[in-house]
Amino acid sequence: MTNFTIFLRKEITEIIRTKWLLVIACVFGGFSILSPLTARYVSEILSFTLDALGEDTFGLALPPPDFTQSYMQFYGDIGQMGVIALILLSMNVLLRELKSGTAFTMFMKGLAPGAFVLAKFTARAVALLLILLVAVSMVQFYTYLLFEQIFPFANLISSALLVWLYLLFILSFMLFAGALLKSTAIVALLAFGLWIIMLIIGAIPRIGQIMPVALSGVRPFEVLSGYHSEYLFWSILVAVILIAVLLVGCARIVKNKEM
Repeated sequence: MTNFTIFLRKEITEIIRTKWLLVIACVFGGFSILSPLTARYVSEILSFTLDALGEDTFGLALPPPDFTQSYMQFYGDIGQMGVIALILLSMNVLLRELKSGTAFTMFMKGLAPGAFVLAKFTARAVALLLILLVAVSMVQFYTYLLFEQIFPFANLISSALLVWLYLLFILSFMLFAGALLKSTAIVALLAFGLWIIMLIIGAIPRIGQIMPVALSGVRPFEVLSGYHSEYLFWSILVAVILIAVLLVGCARIVKNKEM
């Protein structure tokens, strides 16, 4: 058994022991149930509330429930609250072991800095993928239950993989920031700052269309609908390149700290 495999198993145990896996699963699972329910009943709740308060709608009719809103609501929630949860849970993933000296003990036993970073990334990437696939399957189930209409399952999985890639970008940045900085609070602030900047850039025509943030917004819904934008390939390529650069940069920073 290689050092990488041993450390990967340790990381899998770690994300279970520290409740990282449980919290992410609860966040994603919660939205997978709430999103179809919200899409189905929000119009009725608003109509009932306005009638109860005696408010005048000025003849404006609320739109009828639409099954597509179930998916849009879910991906919108994951792109916001899901990212926030991922940042908060990952801000100390790498920094904790660097500060405690555990990482350097592993290096003395033969674990390469690159393998150290890759194991942390791989364990959480696989966990995110499994949780996301279960969550979108729950969205599919509840959407059919409430609307009796759903998107093709193949389109659903494809759209989920785009969101997963965006979450991997966030995760890789958290690892990079954890290797670069010495304060958990600063890591979190930098991550939130990057996220806000990405949202702003995402609103810029053309440029925003190829940024990773597009993978959590317009791209998944396009794929769900069976439409493939000309920007889809470029947004995926940019995300993959950025993830690779961040992971390589993280490994080099950790290696320099070892020396």
